[in-house]
Amino acid sequence: MMELIKSMTRLFKHTRPGIVFILWIIFHLFHGNLFAQLQTPQVDSISIYNGSPKIAWFPNTDNTLGYPILKFSFDGFIYNWKEIDTVWGATSTFYYDSTVNACEENPPYKLYASWTGNPNNSNWSKTLRTIYLRKPELDKCNNSIKLSWTPYLNMIPELTGYQILAKENNGPFYEAGETSSQDTTFVHQSLIDGVTYTYMIRAFNPDKSRTSSSCERSLKVKTLKLPEHIF
Repeated sequence: MMELIKSMTRLFKHTRPGIVFILWIIFHLFHGNLFAQLQTPQVDSISIYNGSPKIAWFPNTDNTLGYPILKFSFDGFIYNWKEIDTVWGATSTFYYDSTVNACEENPPYKLYASWTGNPNNSNWSKTLRTIYLRKPELDKCNNSIKLSWTPYLNMIPELTGYQILAKENNGPFYEAGETSSQDTTFVHQSLIDGVTYTYMIRAFNPDKSRTSSSCERSLKVKTLKLPEHIF
């Protein structure tokens, strides 16, 4: 350890910024945390902002310099975790992936804390992934629309359920129903012929202090007309 300090002193002794850096090195060496593995970032949530995923996490309180972002994507041969970007600064808390249309795909994300190299890097965080609402399915015979979506992952402190939000034509959204955390399908019944229904799924935790919503999906209802006379 002392040899490292001497080497750093010889390298930076002629510059004032170098002296500051040496003092910083010495302080952390004697406090025993300079070369300790960094804290694993604790994920907060993932949401959809302007049609793209926005990942949020809680800032580390150690020597973190940045947060590399990983995305599970196709590399030309197989699907694999790929480092796509780095958010610099220990106090940084979010990343916006403008390359992804969250209404068409929902790739999983992870991140980790980085300092100067692999020995110091943290473990990977838990996975975050937006809710992907599939195309609504109209059942003309039963005058209903079936919705299905992918589950939300790693809600804090836990996932309680999903709200199904709907609106008719250009009206306001209202709650059409609610499902448990294990149920990712919903059937909306008693529809009005000729009305365009727009849907959005919202995941929530026990006190609804944290939520995450899907993209919107729309479908115009055209029901079957019943015969006027039965022979």
